[in-house]
Amino acid sequence: MALDHDKIRKTIRELRKALKHNSQWRSPDHVHDLRTRSRRLEAGMRALTLDQEQSGNNLLKTITRIFKPAGKVRDMDVLTSFVFDLSIDGRDSGVARLLEHLHEKRQKSALKLHARIAKHGKAIREGLKQCSSRLPGNSDSTEVQRLQSNATAFALELCNELAAWPRLTVANMHPYRLKLKELRYTLQMAEGNDSPFVTMLEEITDAIGAWHDWDTLLKITTDVLKRDTTCTLPKAIHSTASAKLRDALLLANTMRKKYLSNEAHKSHELQKTTLSESVLSAVATLASPSSSARLRASKAAAHSPQPVATRSSILENQ
Repeated sequence: MALDHDKIRKTIRELRKALKHNSQWRSPDHVHDLRTRSRRLEAGMRALTLDQEQSGNNLLKTITRIFKPAGKVRDMDVLTSFVFDLSIDGRDSGVARLLEHLHEKRQKSALKLHARIAKHGKAIREGLKQCSSRLPGNSDSTEVQRLQSNATAFALELCNELAAWPRLTVANMHPYRLKLKELRYTLQMAEGNDSPFVTMLEEITDAIGAWHDWDTLLKITTDVLKRDTTCTLPKAIHSTASAKLRDALLLANTMRKKYLSNEAHKSHELQKTTLSESVLSAVATLASPSSSARLRASKAAAHSPQPVATRSSILENQ
C-alpha cells in the first residue's frame, strides 16, 4: 500500500465544493464538514511538505482565517445540544439564559464565518485547485516516492513526539488530542489504512474532544450563571465533565502504554521512545513496498505486537 492520491484529491474537491455556496453555513452539518475537511487538508499538506512552498503556505493561512470562526460556530452547536440532552426543565430561568447566551455567540461567529467565506472563498477554491494539480500522477514515480517519503517521515515524527509527551493532565490533553488527530489524518492518506491503531486514534480523539467540550460548557455556564444559586445545571455539567475526563484519560494512557511508550530506567538516563509494531505497520502503509521493508528493518528492535484494545473493552475493565 502507499499514498492514495485519489483520496487526497477527493478531500480537496469536497472542500472546494463546500466553499462554493456561502448560504450553506447556517447548517451545523456543513460547519462540521468544513472543519473536518480543513483539518484533513492541513495535515495532508504538512505531511507532504506542500506547506513549505509559498503558494501552499499562503493557502493554509487563508484557510485558517475561515477555520477559526467555523470552529466557534461548531462549538456553540455542540454545547447547545449538550444542554438539551441533559433533559433539564427548559422553563428554568438559568437554562434559558444559558441557551440564549450560546445562541448569541453562535450568531456572531456565523456572521463572521459568512463574511470571511464571501471574502476569501474564491481565492481558497483557486488555491485548492492548484494544490490538486500539484499532486503527481501514477506515472511520475520519482515525485510519488518523494511525497511518500515525506509523509512517512512526518508520521514517524508525530509518533515520536506523542511517545515523548509528558504525563497527561487537564492542561495538556487538548494539545495532545490535536497531535493525535493530525497523525490519524496523515495515516488515513494511505490506501486502505483502516488498521486497529488508526481506529484507536479516532476513539481517543473523540473521547478527549467530548471531555474538552463538556469542560468548555462548564466554564461558560459557571460564568453566565454565577449569580444564580438555584439552577442545578452547573452541577449536572460538572458531573458529566468529570466522567468524560476519567474516560479520556483511561483510554489515552492505555494506548500510550501499549503503542507509544516513553521509558527511562534510571533518572540519569535519556528517555527512550518505543513504537510498537502496530504503529510501525500503520506508518509503513504510507510508503512504497521497498520503503516499507526498510522502515520495518530499521525498527527491528520494536516491541512485539500486542492485542489491540478497543474503547469498549478498556472502559468495561476499569
